[in-house]
Amino acid sequence: MLIKRIYYLVLALVLVGSLSIWVSPNMARTWGESFQQWSGTADPVYANNSRGGVRWAPPAPGAVLGAEQRRFGTEFKIAVTVGINAYPELSGLRPLNYARADAEALAAALRGAGYMVRVLVDGNATKGTILNTLRDINRSLDPNEGTVVFAFSGHGFQDSAKRNYLATYEASVNDIQTTGLALDTVENLLATSGAPRRMLFIDACRNDPAPNKGSLGVAASFAQQGLFAGSEGTQILFSTKAGDFSWERPELGHGVFTHFLVEGIKGQAADAQGLVTFRGLADYVQAQVHRWGFEYGNLQRPYVAGESSGWFLVAQTTPPVLPAVPPVVPAPVVTQVPVVTPPPPPAARLAFEPEMVSIPAGSFMMGSPQSEVGRFDDEGPQHRVTVKAFQMAKYETTFAEYDAFCEATGRKKPSDQGWGRGNRPVINVTWDDAVAYAKWLSQQTGKDYRLPTEAQWEYASRAGSTSRYFFGDDANRLGDYAWYYDNSNSKTHPVGEKLPNAWGLYDVHGNVREWCQDRWHANYNGAPTDGSAWESGNSTNRVLRGGCWRSFDLNCRTAYRNFNEHYFSGNYWGFRVACFLG
Repeated sequence: MLIKRIYYLVLALVLVGSLSIWVSPNMARTWGESFQQWSGTADPVYANNSRGGVRWAPPAPGAVLGAEQRRFGTEFKIAVTVGINAYPELSGLRPLNYARADAEALAAALRGAGYMVRVLVDGNATKGTILNTLRDINRSLDPNEGTVVFAFSGHGFQDSAKRNYLATYEASVNDIQTTGLALDTVENLLATSGAPRRMLFIDACRNDPAPNKGSLGVAASFAQQGLFAGSEGTQILFSTKAGDFSWERPELGHGVFTHFLVEGIKGQAADAQGLVTFRGLADYVQAQVHRWGFEYGNLQRPYVAGESSGWFLVAQTTPPVLPAVPPVVPAPVVTQVPVVTPPPPPAARLAFEPEMVSIPAGSFMMGSPQSEVGRFDDEGPQHRVTVKAFQMAKYETTFAEYDAFCEATGRKKPSDQGWGRGNRPVINVTWDDAVAYAKWLSQQTGKDYRLPTEAQWEYASRAGSTSRYFFGDDANRLGDYAWYYDNSNSKTHPVGEKLPNAWGLYDVHGNVREWCQDRWHANYNGAPTDGSAWESGNSTNRVLRGGCWRSFDLNCRTAYRNFNEHYFSGNYWGFRVACFLG
């Protein structure tokens, strides 16, 4: 009898402890962690977070975060966000409401944190496009440097061998192994990228499967799992454990998981120093999603799988830590207090001044890989270039803007070929004309206007992309972004009528080619790596970049290069200006 009583007592304690772990959103996530808490051996502690209530907030070693902060401020950060709402009818999957919005919102948050981001949504989020994008990232990163993020919002599956798959746009529940993208393939591609910090955010158990069309029951079938061989330095945050749904809510306009993920990156998961580590972000998301689930009756339990400390930074709301500078010892006697004059406010844009877009500082791989379709030899070798922040004209210089220069200086106005002036890009201008216009604009505004260097042009045109075009590799979509041979009717068109790139620049793939500052060189051997103009050599030719109204799609690629004599003009090239800061 005594033995039975002891048995039932132990059983009751086990059940109560298990229930407490399941109920409380702020308690330990595993039996091992709960034992550490109860036994007093756990190093994490509960902390108050004024941004997000009470959450699990393990303190990070100061030396670790100090080193991370220095690296985060200088190293390359790149992300790929994928979101699919509109699955084809025959896929066996119903459409989702907010997966695309999730990918776009997460991309915006990561750009705000200094990442270069590629967004793939709906029909552009095919298995091949995703794999090619990840391979491009592998080629663009330096060994042992940088941070890579991959995020997926959509449906997910598991096959009979318990292998997890992401449901890309062309995926079918009846042919998972062929049409789906294996999660371990993604993880292994990131592991070979060379980046020491790799993060995956996987929201692939959405609450809208289609069991009447052969679905496996998406939520229950996407298995909870760890990582794979060679995954050191990788962390994955899954939206929910196996058997649970990942919920979408109209009042949030997003999936619940991604809503709190975005809020955390923006600063809600930051510590007292304004740093968002992966570990802090995961803890914030887990606590908030748990809390939401209990309030609305929809259980969802995010979980982490990873092979790193989790202390690496995702974002920061404070400036990067710079090396310490020895203090300056003041003079022993101060005879007067200097008067500090505040800087003047930025000058308003003048009527004839172009509208500018701010281009962030960063680095990128300039040129094209040898595998790129349509590549020319002068686009290589690929090389990493670091570019300082600057401003780039939102549109190509228009006739209206250039005509103001001609009227002010008595210069002859160039011909418009009978196509119209006004808001159309100026044509029939030489490189010398473009340089003279930039010099005049600088004199009129007090700002430093010039032609962009070739590196600056390609960096701004790519806007974080690594594909043939800034929108992807599919030339069939070029007509949405550019006036070129197939749709231009053999003439220029008013600027800004096509879609811009991710940084807000229009017409970089078409309408007119654009003069750059650099002399022409037949390849990139010996090219500058700091974003400056390549002025060495004796060539009198100057670089032209971008596609134009008469270009075939191959010659509209981001990496495509051309040139002409500095004193030549033509009806298919013009220019846009850049403005340099301090």
